[in-house]
Amino acid sequence: MQVIRNVFLMLLMAAAAFTAQAQVANARGKASVTYQGSVFGSKASADDKQKALREAQVKAVEFYYAEAGQAESANFDAIRDRVAANLDKFILETTVLDEQDQTDKHVYTVTVRTSINVAQLRNAVKAGSATQAVAKGDKSKLTFLFVSRQVDSEKSFDDR
Repeated sequence: MQVIRNVFLMLLMAAAAFTAQAQVANARGKASVTYQGSVFGSKASADDKQKALREAQVKAVEFYYAEAGQAESANFDAIRDRVAANLDKFILETTVLDEQDQTDKHVYTVTVRTSINVAQLRNAVKAGSATQAVAKGDKSKLTFLFVSRQVDSEKSFDDR
């Protein structure tokens, strides 16, 4: 009995670890920023690099939703501006994989791998949905209509 209980506890802990793992997803993003070069020096400024990094992070979240499917992507379109404004809330960590500064073309490109907080994204989608508005006291725009039918004619067959 003791062995069965220990095996059950280990399976329960493994299942809990698996569900906790599913709340964080990894995705890659890549973005390029065109900057103004000068006669004396033509390197990307710190502001240009920061702008490219933020755009790459947003692209990583977009890539995650693109892999999730059409319905999830439509849900993301509804909250895209909110996610872009609060990236620190939805992205746990960012690792720069590659960065290139093409000084002749005045283009700075960065590629990142991000860890995305999927639970926060799902909560943001729920907060913007119509069902959430009903919970806050607004009236629902969903209507049910039940129609009963009456039989006009009936066919019956003889048993053989």
